[in-house]
Amino acid sequence: ADSSPDREVCLSNLAACLQELYEQTGELSFLDEAIEVFRVTVGRSATVASPERLQNFGVTLLARFKRYQSADDLDQAITQFRAAARASPPISVIHAAATNSLGNALFLRFDLLGQDADMDAAISTHADAVRSARENSVDHAMYQANLGVSLMNRGQRAHSAQDLDAAIREQESAAAEIPQASQEHIRVLAGLADSLAARATLTGSAADAGRAREAYRTSALAGLERLPEQAIGSAGSWGAWAAERQSFPEAAEAFEYGLQALERLFATQLTRLHKETWLRDVQGMSVQAAYALAMADDARGASQAFERGRALLLSEVLQRDRANVEQLAKAGRPDLGDRYEAAVSRWNQLSRTRDDASVPEPGMDRGPAR
Repeated sequence: ADSSPDREVCLSNLAACLQELYEQTGELSFLDEAIEVFRVTVGRSATVASPERLQNFGVTLLARFKRYQSADDLDQAITQFRAAARASPPISVIHAAATNSLGNALFLRFDLLGQDADMDAAISTHADAVRSARENSVDHAMYQANLGVSLMNRGQRAHSAQDLDAAIREQESAAAEIPQASQEHIRVLAGLADSLAARATLTGSAADAGRAREAYRTSALAGLERLPEQAIGSAGSWGAWAAERQSFPEAAEAFEYGLQALERLFATQLTRLHKETWLRDVQGMSVQAAYALAMADDARGASQAFERGRALLLSEVLQRDRANVEQLAKAGRPDLGDRYEAAVSRWNQLSRTRDDASVPEPGMDRGPAR
């Protein structure tokens, strides 16, 4: 039967697998499909959804919110997490997980709307999750890390050394508990890097700055292999922080890691809509990388970084247009298709010639630093 327990379990497992595929590849169609599968299982009137299923549904909605910034996805995620927390025993693994996820969602709503009540609620909820989780477990460590991220952000806003110190303590403890080979360790290390960079900015500590650089570099490199979306986040945060300090060679290194991760993710996308969501990031990252390289007196590298973003944009345009060209042949006008291909070839040739001739020499005036 459609409502049989075995079918419900199979659908939930399918949705979880789709979510895992999204995390590994960045292919957004997997995430969309996971959400639709969860929506079917949770929305069935004949059965009562388990706390685990509500929790997992919320996680997928939250992941999609991070890409599309849909307030509806965020509100639905918060609803699922609250329902999961209410439906689970107070001292249980699923209750701690749902409480932690609720804290993450409240933090993101604060980031979206800027209401201090959401930030304070996120910190309180994350602290509850840490208290509820089993000591010396990976879950406990991850909840500590998330508490650290919330404290770090409040510390930055309030210029509070106390919050930043507390954030780093939580994140250092989490990093020590989580195996370095796991994806979770990459995420925790990225958060620790952000907190160390924030405290270095507030206090001027060279030691914190050095530790932040190493944590960013390690998380970006590990993310390239196992968690490319996190590599993009680490690279962007690191690059922006380095540029603020006018450490442009360091910023260029960071943005290079981000570009590599974006190119890998773009290559895995199957649909034009999903490619476009990553193209926006590619364009911004390539501009940032080009600026950092130019400020580091590497004009040729700056030109190449800018062209990497443009090349991906052009490849998508040409792929789209080529489909239209094929329609011309079917309509009995293959000559127009041939003319189009010749024009594209000529454009590419002229573009390469122009770029080779227009690369400025190192040391030329670049204008005021920003």
